[in-house]
This record gives sequence, C-alpha cells and structure tokens, in this order.
Amino acid sequence: MNLSTDKRSPVGGYNAGAGQLARCEQPASAQFQVGEIGFGPCWQDDEPTLRELYDKACQSIVRMEQEAEEARATLATWEVERAILVRELERLREMVAEECARDAACAEKCRDKAAADGGWANI
Repeated sequence: MNLSTDKRSPVGGYNAGAGQLARCEQPASAQFQVGEIGFGPCWQDDEPTLRELYDKACQSIVRMEQEAEEARATLATWEVERAILVRELERLREMVAEECARDAACAEKCRDKAAADGGWANI
C-alpha cells in the first residue's frame, strides 16, 4: 500500500503524549497498488462511461455493416465477371469446334483429290 511520501513537518498537529497526531499539508494518496495493478482515482477516471461504450458499439456496428456491403458488392461484381467469362469460354469452344470441322472437311477433300489423281505419286 502506497502512503504519502510527504516528509514535511505537520501543521496544526495535536500532542498525544509520546507522539504527535498531525494533519499534513498534503493528504495521503487514495491510490494504492497491488502487484502490477493500480487502484485509485486515476484508474477510476480512465474507466469509459456507458455513453462512450454505447458510441463505440454503434461505430463498430456501422463499420461492420459497411464492410459487409462492400463484400456483397465485390461478390456481385465477381459473379458478373464469371458469367462473362463462361460465355466467352463457350464462344471460344464453338470457334475451335468449327475450325476442327473445317480442317476435317479440308482433309477429306484432300484425300478424295489424292485418290482421284491416283495418289501422291503423280505430283
């Protein structure tokens, strides 16, 4: 327990026989410390009020709602981009299929022409 460290002589004290009871110019501190934990006026003054706690809770709720809204907007954007990419992929697959069909038709024509000409030996 921390008591006042005021070393000044008492003022207006009373003589009580062997010792003197006195009032110091500065009263002893009401703050005391147990281990690393301090108790007293400073500790109590730092305690947030109910209004401050309410305001902080409201701020947290508003911030979380904004973050949730941003996440929903980002998700919606990704879904639209995914749909666009799926359509583009399907279009490219159709183009590749058409090109493969064209190549197959061309190869068939070349085989027919080679067979009609009597093979590649005539070239």
